[in-house]
Amino acid sequence: MRRIPLLLATVWTLTYMFAAQAAIAADLAATTLRAARYAALVQPGPVWNGGTLAPITVEAYAGPAAPTAAPVRPALPAARAT
Repeated sequence: MRRIPLLLATVWTLTYMFAAQAAIAADLAATTLRAARYAALVQPGPVWNGGTLAPITVEAYAGPAAPTAAPVRPALPAARAT
């Protein structure tokens, strides 16, 4: 009796996976066609081909170390009087 629910859950999951894959594939195809149509209308320039900015170098220097405090142990709760 335990095998039937497991089989149904597996089939259901695989069906949803197939549907999701089909939806993504259809969307990807539509996006590719839309981009191809746009690229045919626009004259490719230097920015379209990847940009023309000069490379930059980022430099960072460590400042003085921040002062550290000694760790403080939290006080233990007082024993309850019974």
